[in-house]
Amino acid sequence: MCNTKKSQQHRKIVIRPITTKDFNFRSKIAFIDFQSTSCRDFKWLMNYKDRVPKFCLLCPLKTKRAAEVALELLKVFLGFGAPYILQSDNGREFTVTVINEFSTMWPDCKIVHGRPRRPRSQVSVESCNEDIQNILRAWMDDNGSTDRVTGCRFFSGKKTHQNTEL
Repeated sequence: MCNTKKSQQHRKIVIRPITTKDFNFRSKIAFIDFQSTSCRDFKWLMNYKDRVPKFCLLCPLKTKRAAEVALELLKVFLGFGAPYILQSDNGREFTVTVINEFSTMWPDCKIVHGRPRRPRSQVSVESCNEDIQNILRAWMDDNGSTDRVTGCRFFSGKKTHQNTEL
């Protein structure tokens, strides 16, 4: 290679994931479908997970309507504060109504919806949702209960407590 060509070589762009060490910087919501085995008319479970301490809050939902999702998110935000970024892979379900409502309430909250940037992200969500389903099933078996809603409350609090002690 001649010296002119060497000086014109382009460096590869290094893509780095967004990292943070701060609580409440990036959170993600995912939904678990329990329509076939609903409990007390609750057919969905919203899994709200903070990226850094990795605690999760489980919120039983009767529907995935925007108003109900927004109300549950409001409860989470009033307890912990709104994250800087709230990510959801549920573009259709996480409707424009919810996005507009939170944009008005928290202008600094960026809502990312659509496909995740990396397939590994979706696998992580699916794995977490599967773990939650298995833990709830085990809790119901251990307690001789079919009340998934109560089980969610026990698991959600326990998981949060375990992660904040670290």
